[in-house]
Amino acid sequence: MMHFVEKLVAVRPYRLTLRFNTGEVRAVDLESFLRAKAGTPQSAYQNLLDPATFCRARLDPQSRTVCWDGLAREITSEGPDQPAPLDLCPDVLYGLSTILAQDSAARSADKKLTRAEPSSLVLKDEPPREVRGGGA
Repeated sequence: MMHFVEKLVAVRPYRLTLRFNTGEVRAVDLESFLRAKAGTPQSAYQNLLDPATFCRARLDPQSRTVCWDGLAREITSEGPDQPAPLDLCPDVLYGLSTILAQDSAARSADKKLTRAEPSSLVLKDEPPREVRGGGA
C-alpha cells in the first residue's frame, strides 16, 4: 500500500505529527535521518537542521507529503535552475514513524478489528467509574 500524508498535525524541531491515508496519526522524529543525509554544508538536508527552517514544513496537497519551500533546486530547459520544494517520500515518513492514534472511520473500515471490550483505563478528565468484574 502506498502511503500519503493527509494532514500535518504538528511541527516542532525535527519532529512531525502526521495523519496518513490509513487514518493513523503517527509521529516521526527526523533528527538522526537528517543528520545522516546532511553530509555537506551545501546539502538541502543540512538546512533542515536549523529549527526555524524545519518548522516551516507544510503539506503539499499535490504530492500529498511534507515539504519545505525553496530548499531544493529545479533545473529547467528554460535556463538557470530555480528554487523548488524539498519533500520527503511519504512511505519513508511512514516507515520512520510510530503510531499515536487511528481515526474511527479507518478503524470501522478495518475488518480485522472487532468491537472493543470495556476498558478499566480512566482518562485524566474522566470522572471515576466503577469497574465491574465478570463474576457473579
